[in-house]
Amino acid sequence: MLSVDELLDEMDTLLDKATVIPLSGGKAMINTERLNELIEDIRCNLPTEIRQARAIAADRNDIIADARKEAEGITRKAEERARQMVSQEEIVRRATIQANETVAQAQTKSREIRKGAIDYAESIMRKTEDFFSQKLTELRQARTSLRNTARSDSSIVTVGAPEKTERPESADTETKE
Repeated sequence: MLSVDELLDEMDTLLDKATVIPLSGGKAMINTERLNELIEDIRCNLPTEIRQARAIAADRNDIIADARKEAEGITRKAEERARQMVSQEEIVRRATIQANETVAQAQTKSREIRKGAIDYAESIMRKTEDFFSQKLTELRQARTSLRNTARSDSSIVTVGAPEKTERPESADTETKE
């Protein structure tokens, strides 16, 4: 199955290869069946892209949870170490100072890891959002162009040709295809 980008590239190719209708101001005829297939394939692929974005968000949460666990472990080790050194007053004082420094370092490291994880996840999510926003805009433009083409196809007037009072049904069907 093709990715959303590849499907949109195919839509671009389909539009580029469209047959231009003379005297229509740049309007063109395209294979609507193929365009509908591409749009349906995009709809099928979007949930995959969304699942990937959710997985990135879950990874961010895992990184934050790991950082918290690591900080708690470091804190516990520092506290245990401080308790073991209670024998003499100077040792206790030094252990307390060292434990506080270790806790502060662990908290600083935890904040840095958490901030890095959040920044990374935000960046990925922003890029994903920008990508989908761009592709949605392109899709809307393609749909508008397609609608305008369909409208102009139904209102094409042949200049300089004699008017016919009756039109055979088969000629009407050929023009719309």
